[in-house]
Amino acid sequence: GIGRPSTYSSILDKIVSKEYVIKKNKTLIPTFIGIAITQLLENHYLALFNEQFTAAMERKLDAISRSENSYSDILKEFSVNFVYILVEGVVLSFVQMALNGFSIFKNVRFIVYFSRSLCENEYRRSETIE
Repeated sequence: GIGRPSTYSSILDKIVSKEYVIKKNKTLIPTFIGIAITQLLENHYLALFNEQFTAAMERKLDAISRSENSYSDILKEFSVNFVYILVEGVVLSFVQMALNGFSIFKNVRFIVYFSRSLCENEYRRSETIE
């Protein structure tokens, strides 16, 4: 799924505005960049997109709501793990492209842009906690 019912509209607006999909009548059609990002996430960032990760995050969020843990501690822990997963995914992306005969230099712009925007978003979030 894509979030909670209260966030569907904003999520759909975001993926349309980023041109990951185009809207044709009431149908969303993935663009090349949308397909590429999906494959990148599925191939190299599965640790962030699985039931165990989601369940663990839900437990942590529940603990925060019960004041059993602080949100800053959880976010700092997440940030460290996220950066590790991100770097590992970027390295594996380069290796996979090289093994598949793709020029790394032609594709580096896409991966750097994607990785940078993920890191910048995470950095902005962590700044607001301090």
